[in-house]
Amino acid sequence: LRLCESFREAFACEELRWAAAHYWSRAVSVGPPALAAGYHALLPGVDLLNYAAESENFFQLAGGTILYIAGQDYAEGQEVRDAYGGGKNDTYTLTHYGFLHEDELQSFVSLRPAVRRDEHRRLKRRILRTRPAAE
Repeated sequence: LRLCESFREAFACEELRWAAAHYWSRAVSVGPPALAAGYHALLPGVDLLNYAAESENFFQLAGGTILYIAGQDYAEGQEVRDAYGGGKNDTYTLTHYGFLHEDELQSFVSLRPAVRRDEHRRLKRRILRTRPAAE
């Protein structure tokens, strides 16, 4: 809504929403690891990479250059895929990219419930950190 208000004299709100949706579905986050938010950029060719949750490829800044580093060896003709930053659950991939994970084991949600300050707080936190055994 703020985007529409900022540019209402130059563009129709529908056009701005369309442009913003295209930008955010193709922009990648790059930056030094210490900078959590990083920078967003449109990198020609990178938006052609398909998604793979297990991909270990990553971006790295080197001076004024953005490098795309392969996290594995690739055979000639093998498709290079990207995890789009990793740690994306189905809600995120659906709302930002328009698809769900192919592998249902990659479907997850991270919850961080608040723990009330009382004499059992440490025990509650330990229970919350415990993961169920894999089937």
